[in-house]
Amino acid sequence: MPTLIIARRALRSRTEAITALLQHRPAGARWAVLLQPRLMPIEPDSSDVSIQSTPPGCACCVGNVPFRVALTRLIRDSHPDGLIVELGGSDHLEQVQRMFADPWFSNVIELVDSVDDDRAFNAIALGRRLSSAAA
Repeated sequence: MPTLIIARRALRSRTEAITALLQHRPAGARWAVLLQPRLMPIEPDSSDVSIQSTPPGCACCVGNVPFRVALTRLIRDSHPDGLIVELGGSDHLEQVQRMFADPWFSNVIELVDSVDDDRAFNAIALGRRLSSAAA
């Protein structure tokens, strides 16, 4: 399943990126979003979007097992066409990218792209990449 990682440091920036992606989701595409614990909720705009939060903790360090459990449960329960994974500012993007390449996830997850503070963000283009990879 095509997957995007949103790994910007600021919560507001991550929220804006995820919201923009969801607004440009093609009609009928089922997407799942795995969020970090947050004070700024993201509400699904349709029943075709499943949103779940991870327990607190870095996705690759102390929170590794809860992160894997939450991700596995989200994928199993929602059967999405595409997946957006939010990483907090303290999470280690490179380690999570390697985690997605290991045998536990590599048969399910196809990492399409990662968006961090160093990259310009184009929701329309990334939304299309996520959807076209699912086709």
